[in-house]
Amino acid sequence: MMAAATPSPLWFATRGAGTATLLLLTAVVALGILTAGSAGRSRVWPRFVSAELHRNLSLFAVVFLLAHVVTAVADPYAKLGWRDAAIPFVSTYRPFWLGLGVVAAELVLALVVTSALRPFLGFSVWKTVHWLAYASWPVAILHSLGTGTDAPATWSLALVAACTLTVVAAVAWRIGPGAGQIATLRSGVLVAMAVAVMTTAAWAADGPMRPGWARRAGTPPALIGGTAARASPSAPSASADIGITQDPVAGVYVRLPSGQMRLTLTDLRDPSLQFVVRPAGPGDPGPMLAVIHAGRIGCIAQTLDNTPALVSAVCGATRLQIVITKRGKDNSVSGRIVIRPA
Repeated sequence: MMAAATPSPLWFATRGAGTATLLLLTAVVALGILTAGSAGRSRVWPRFVSAELHRNLSLFAVVFLLAHVVTAVADPYAKLGWRDAAIPFVSTYRPFWLGLGVVAAELVLALVVTSALRPFLGFSVWKTVHWLAYASWPVAILHSLGTGTDAPATWSLALVAACTLTVVAAVAWRIGPGAGQIATLRSGVLVAMAVAVMTTAAWAADGPMRPGWARRAGTPPALIGGTAARASPSAPSASADIGITQDPVAGVYVRLPSGQMRLTLTDLRDPSLQFVVRPAGPGDPGPMLAVIHAGRIGCIAQTLDNTPALVSAVCGATRLQIVITKRGKDNSVSGRIVIRPA
């Protein structure tokens, strides 16, 4: 595959650091819930050990959080600035969902600062800020689902589910019958958690997991589709065509055991999106085009055109055209995907 098909290292670093931050933040929140107050006292697990573990996990979470922010700003894809990283909801890239990430980050930083200044603030002030900082976790979950390009991927959903179950289990244990809380209060908290989890799951199914979320989330059109200025000089201009999106793609032809060739292309603006053109199989009327988003097949359709320079197909109400502009000696190819209403 051509080098251009490989996403920027900063793009991978941002995703990796964000994922690590969410995992560490989940561990910090769950451990804090389990060990706070008298409920956290244990002869088997000394309090100083849990306090030290909680502190170290918090420091690691801050380190990965800073890495997540710095790499996101340095990555030229979304064109984020330090203003976007410091002030919530002002970014032109998915402003609300990115703003939630800023809010979560600032809550975590508030916890770090107040912990460092604890001798000067007093216990009551520190404890109030400490508990408010726990709100960073659900906000971070929403930020991950709303902003992450991997949000629809199975592994990403499994990770979010695991983080959610971990915190829910910690809260359920903390307010269990042995904790001494009033039964009505325990029931109310459990019902509220169940409602929050189900509401979030329903929203995710109808939002980030559905095609077209990038546009609905507020991604600038210039990042969803390329402009005519970036297309091949010989390609027809799409800037005047309403409802047309163009993205650069690159990929490679692979020879199958049958001797036929299969083409796999990656969208260079959204590497979670792939297009696979495979030869006709048993029962197929001809070559087929599959659209795969985050590992999930979104559409499989018969190709209408299938030449070395053009592959087209209709998926529902959308017409896809893959225009091949360059082919290398190693079977690598590059071109663009043109998406328009059918």
